[in-house]
This record gives sequence, C-alpha cells and structure tokens, in this order.
Amino acid sequence: MVPILRQLNRAVKQMLQQYGCQQINLIGHSAGGWISRIYLGEKPYTIHGDVLEDAGLWEAHSSVNTLICLGTPQISQECWTRKNLDFVKMHYPGAFHPQVR
Repeated sequence: MVPILRQLNRAVKQMLQQYGCQQINLIGHSAGGWISRIYLGEKPYTIHGDVLEDAGLWEAHSSVNTLICLGTPQISQECWTRKNLDFVKMHYPGAFHPQVR
C-alpha cells in the first residue's frame, strides 16, 4: 500500500498547488476507497513494517472536502486484503472524520 499512498499524496499535493485551493474532492474506486481512508486517517499505516510512522502519507483529512468510494469493499475475508481492511475498519469506522463529506 505504501507506493500507492505515496502516489496519492503526490497527486493531492499537486492538485492543491496547481489550482491554489485548500481542499479537493477525492474519488476512490475499489481498493482506492479504503486506501483513501488510510490516507485521511491519523493512525500511521505501519502494519507491514515497510514505512516509518513519520512518512507523511496519512493525516490528510484537512486536505479533503469529500471522499466518494465506488465499488469499495469495506470488509474482507480474503487473506490478502483482510489485514488492510481490518486496520481501516478498526481505526476509522464509518465516515470517521465529521468534516469530510
């Protein structure tokens, strides 16, 4: 997930700078929805040991006005996604950040 979080972070920062705005609307399809929830959250996503807590790839909720998830699984029984989705479900239940629509 870390390479995807890095790419997402670069894209968001680029859009904020390019358009001179404070917030963006973010649309995530499939895994992009729950990866976006990790990106918005305060809890460092270090469950795989491949990134440090201060990587700056989360806590982006102040930069996002709206998060739309399309076709996003929010729970999983599949072994290759369960650990990730359990992290999201446990740390960011529901629409977690009240200021993000």
